Amino acid sequence: MIRNGNPTSPIPPQVAGHSTTRAGHAVADEENVMKCSVAIVLVALLLLPFAGGVQAQEGQWLRQPYRFTVAADGGFGMPLGPDVFNELWNSALPFSAAIGYVVIPYIEVRGWVTWSLWTISENPAKAAIDVQGVQGISGGSITTLLYGGSVKVIPFPNSQVMPFVEVGGGAYRATASDLELEDVLTNEMEDANGPVLLTSGGLDYGINDSWNVYAKFNYYMSFDENFAPGDLVRGPSDPPTEGGSLQFSSIVLGLTLKI
Repeated sequence: MIRNGNPTSPIPPQVAGHSTTRAGHAVADEENVMKCSVAIVLVALLLLPFAGGVQAQEGQWLRQPYRFTVAADGGFGMPLGPDVFNELWNSALPFSAAIGYVVIPYIEVRGWVTWSLWTISENPAKAAIDVQGVQGISGGSITTLLYGGSVKVIPFPNSQVMPFVEVGGGAYRATASDLELEDVLTNEMEDANGPVLLTSGGLDYGINDSWNVYAKFNYYMSFDENFAPGDLVRGPSDPPTEGGSLQFSSIVLGLTLKI
């Protein structure tokens, strides 16, 4: 059994090819960040007139003020970066929980936590490792845990339909189960952690004085280069891979209790 390959072995052509395109992927990642940020702002601006048009008369919709919120959601997560994470891991089902304090009706400060499990795509992973005669692989799943704080801006807090934007930051931790190819190879990924940025936009819909439902788009990006999922898909003679920034997005549906 070979464990984690040999760091002194030459880089195979396919690995070298990935290295030559790393700069291009970095540029693409920056473009993705810009596109996501612009999309969130544009969606919020487009929804403002709609929200203003459905505002209830004062005192008829939001009859009881509230100071605290408790929210939970789940949905669909898409791996974005580093490039190998985007190519070889499947979409996840992220789950989040948050508590909030309403400073003024337009501003809410929140604390949140998000958990996701990313499973590896078996056939692309075997092709990337390029070991002949292996029938199947096991392991290779990545778990991400993110937590932090944010500020939620609600332009029309007394509407039944309330668009919002949210910006915050915190920290993440990523761990992985060992990837095993029968008795041929076992790869590990070192745990990664660091600071993370959150940008979000979405819609709240008031059911009654106590409950809201919401739909939200989230974009997460870490500021470090410690996340190295490529270590899980190294060949027997490949050296350790370089880390990158953890990036993923999610679209979620959730429920909020207003207290």
